[in-house]
Amino acid sequence: MFLRILVVSNLSLAQQILQELNRGASFANLARRHSIDRTAADGGYLGSISLTRMNREFQQAAAGLGPGAYSSIFRSGYDYALLYRMPADFQERARRLEEEGDRLREEREWKRAIEVYREALVLDPDFADAFAKLGSSYARVEKLSEARTALFRAYRLAPDSGRVRYALGKFLVAQGQLREAAEHLRSAADLDPDLTQLAAVEISAGQVEQALKRTPHDPKLLILKSRLSFERGDLELSSAVLEKVDRKKLDNELSLRLAEQLFWLARSDEALTFLNRLNLSPDEQEEAARILIRFKYNDEGERFLKSLNSSSAQLKLVDLYGNQSRFPEAKAVLERVTALDPGNWEAHYYLGSTLNSLDQFEEASDALLAALRLQPNQEEIYHQLADVNSRSGQTPTALDWLDKGIRLHPDSFILHLEKGRILMKGKEIGGALEHLRKALAQRPDHVESHYLLGRLHHRMKNPATARKYFDRFDMLQKRKPKSSRKPGMRKIDPSLP
Repeated sequence: MFLRILVVSNLSLAQQILQELNRGASFANLARRHSIDRTAADGGYLGSISLTRMNREFQQAAAGLGPGAYSSIFRSGYDYALLYRMPADFQERARRLEEEGDRLREEREWKRAIEVYREALVLDPDFADAFAKLGSSYARVEKLSEARTALFRAYRLAPDSGRVRYALGKFLVAQGQLREAAEHLRSAADLDPDLTQLAAVEISAGQVEQALKRTPHDPKLLILKSRLSFERGDLELSSAVLEKVDRKKLDNELSLRLAEQLFWLARSDEALTFLNRLNLSPDEQEEAARILIRFKYNDEGERFLKSLNSSSAQLKLVDLYGNQSRFPEAKAVLERVTALDPGNWEAHYYLGSTLNSLDQFEEASDALLAALRLQPNQEEIYHQLADVNSRSGQTPTALDWLDKGIRLHPDSFILHLEKGRILMKGKEIGGALEHLRKALAQRPDHVESHYLLGRLHHRMKNPATARKYFDRFDMLQKRKPKSSRKPGMRKIDPSLP
């Protein structure tokens, strides 16, 4: 049973409280006002209690209590007590309030979010996540004492929760307690791999703040602070920090970092103007092109790359053409690079990949074999050779290349995935299952692997296992941006033929 208790020292007060309960008063509010038990601050909340562990008086009072009911008055030592059994849906109601609080936090309505989280905690005083979010919201409105109390309460309730440890660590970073913060943030990353990057950002942000106390005008640190603030979701601070940077004193390397951060903050016109004023070396022009292409300024990036003769710049140009499906132009660049630099295995590999996209399978195979002679241990080459042969109808040769690659790289995700795909097309279910499982072991959150395994188990008439994979696939798809989802993959009902 989930129970609350209210204890008073005299019978007349207990009878008065019982009358108020009969008139519909809140048991939790009455416990806060009148109870002398240590649970009073939490509205008398005892949590989950087993009847077998209660003393005889408690057992008699609790016996037969239905959800939402309270007991008659009973003696507890020298005092008088009442018990209240929590409603069956109290935790679900608290979670609905948590969701409302989350929505308010997304809208930066911190004070309203605080009210809603506190309502959730009235319903469920053991709700660690709600305490953590309440603490983070208090921190946003500069109520630091309340924030600390709520966050440490969350930690005491759920010391093994990655989210709770992360929220506490983030708060401690802001308070300058970096050693304690790092301990909680590293634990958060260990407990929840999804928090690894966020925890690293928080630790770095604390270190940067500490360094800025010593050198408050260091442009490198200010640009880094802007970047880290951006990654933490504080766009206003990220933009404001850049105004403190003295741009006249920046070298080209820092100027490029500043321009990139301006792009991240959607200050693109300012970033472009700033970049065009710089007198860049060839290597710096290549980096500028990378930044421009990263933010979809492809024409400007292409203009920079076309003026450069280095193999690395030309391969970046090829990558741009490939992303735009401009394969004939990519082929022309690669043929020029391989002629000038015949020992560049990447150029041969990308030429083979481009020719494969152009359905020129024989020439693609020749280019990939040239890459393999230069770099015989590269798993991507074996994968691409298998794809060329598979697309040209040479399935046995494709599988042979995959087997050679797997002997060199027994834990290769891409090789096991490709072999699983090919065997699945050939209806070799046992082999496909083996290799897709090996691929998933290397990348447990790979969307397509879950989808393909769901399809396989559907074919094998294992609806429960198929549903498990499809449900995981569905959840992972929802995490991805719509633009990156594959429309050909959709969840099917495993119970259908």
